[in-house]
Amino acid sequence: MLHSENPYASPESLLAEDELGALLFERRASRTAVGVALLSAVCSTAVSVFFARELFGDGHSEDAAILAMEFGMIGPGLFVLSLHLAFHVTRFHENGIAARGLIRNSIICYEHLEGFTFLESGRNSARIVYTLTYRAKVGSGTRRIHFNYASSTRDEAIIAMRDRVSGMVANRMARELQIVGAVRWTSVLRFVGENLECTTSRGKTSIMPIDDFSRYSIRQYKCYLYRKGHPVPFTEERTVAENFYPGLTLLTRLAGSETNTVGR
Repeated sequence: MLHSENPYASPESLLAEDELGALLFERRASRTAVGVALLSAVCSTAVSVFFARELFGDGHSEDAAILAMEFGMIGPGLFVLSLHLAFHVTRFHENGIAARGLIRNSIICYEHLEGFTFLESGRNSARIVYTLTYRAKVGSGTRRIHFNYASSTRDEAIIAMRDRVSGMVANRMARELQIVGAVRWTSVLRFVGENLECTTSRGKTSIMPIDDFSRYSIRQYKCYLYRKGHPVPFTEERTVAENFYPGLTLLTRLAGSETNTVGR
């Protein structure tokens, strides 16, 4: 049984992993990443020993002393990192995520999720890198879990998890919109009644009725939102913005349209 070990969490907020529902899949660090970290630790230690020999030999110098100390500190750190990667596993459950490592364990229930960030980079290269960040509400135990994973092929399980989590956060946003009348999407976008409001960095505000929304297009990590009958986008937003995908899910639900063009 995996428990959250956040020392600032209240007793009632501590969760057990078996409370997160069925395990859907899990991901571990690649052997390559572990090997690279371990090899770097060995090389750093060897360099440190070399300069230490210079320090105590005939070639004694102040520079050798400094380099021996620096590489001597780097080596153990990289060794600990390699051990952390070797033992670290992230488990994706029906109702939450659990990250277990050499030093600490972290658990976030999707019910307590406040912010979700997703990035899929390198789709046109040999390595696709997935970066996900889960941010929980204050007082719910673990505040943040960061997940980073590289794959040679597109990981459909991670993509499905993105859609699953986005749908759950979108449900929470929809309830807040219904009760309060407004809900924040990103730092520049928010839903207000039956409208989508966009406020630029210069303070200019534009409003688009949700019924006027026609489609979206994602290119180069930016999403362009279009109004019906307008070839020029109403606005654009970075796909790496927190809660971008949950907000996009909510927008397509409210507009009753999922017409889109997805790049990356």
